[in-house]
Amino acid sequence: MPTPQILDIPLDRIRAGDNDRTVFRESDLRALADSLAKDGLLQPVTLRSVGDHYEIVAGERRTRAALLLGWTHIPAIVREMTDEQASSAMLAENIHRADIDPLDEARAYQKRIDSFGWSPTQVAKAAKVGEKRVRARLALLTLVPEAQHLIRSGQMGVQFGELMAPLDHNRQRIAMRYLSGTDRPLLREFAAVVGKLTSEQAQDTMFDLNLFVAQALEEHAAERAEWKDRRFPFDERLPLMKRVGTLGLSFETYIAQLLASDDQHHRDAAPIVGRIYQSMLLGGMAYPPRRERHSPLESLKHETPSA
Repeated sequence: MPTPQILDIPLDRIRAGDNDRTVFRESDLRALADSLAKDGLLQPVTLRSVGDHYEIVAGERRTRAALLLGWTHIPAIVREMTDEQASSAMLAENIHRADIDPLDEARAYQKRIDSFGWSPTQVAKAAKVGEKRVRARLALLTLVPEAQHLIRSGQMGVQFGELMAPLDHNRQRIAMRYLSGTDRPLLREFAAVVGKLTSEQAQDTMFDLNLFVAQALEEHAAERAEWKDRRFPFDERLPLMKRVGTLGLSFETYIAQLLASDDQHHRDAAPIVGRIYQSMLLGGMAYPPRRERHSPLESLKHETPSA
């Protein structure tokens, strides 16, 4: 396959395509513009010809940053693409960006389903993600507008939204009221509350809202208090590290506990905890225990977390 030709395309002939990304933070664009000014454009944008202009397939952020710098032209690769081909390329380009808005991602998936009749399996293949993720993101579109706003603004985690998505809108608002009643909700605590709401929904019954929220908050108060004060680890899916003698012994005992666990997430976290421990050893904040048997750190040398 021949190397694609890179052309200098006038910026006034370029138009935005049907981009999945709707959030362009000015601070991010300014930072990108500073990078372009210093190092130039390391990766040309991808365009397609549409009538008398060019449409962006990949690289709208780079194009916007170039405009901020006052460029008149931008290096680009121009390809002949159908609407569906351009849409597929754009999906693969945007979904793997670290700052993709989860609602933009969900709407991107839904757009391909509506426009081209793709199945969630086809969407997952084009986006190079798991089908489970596609379905979970699509579920966010069933949330009440207030919940979508909280997720988009970062005030509510995506996993909380995915949990409450199967509920009807009345019960979603009940779940949100429960979340507003606690300063540090836990995911598994919220899952239990959603489970009760789901059960009520299946029975098509309603209950005293104030009483339900009060009882749910009281039921999980002790567990929430424990997590509020815990120092390590911060991941609520991991067991609390208990102090066993010295700090070094505590860390090595905890790492051994994670490695021996039946839970894959626990085992995946062991190398991460090991690196934290090693940093503390190097910084003189902890000391290895004196004993004959080898440290659990030895078994972490060939361990690589899966996520």
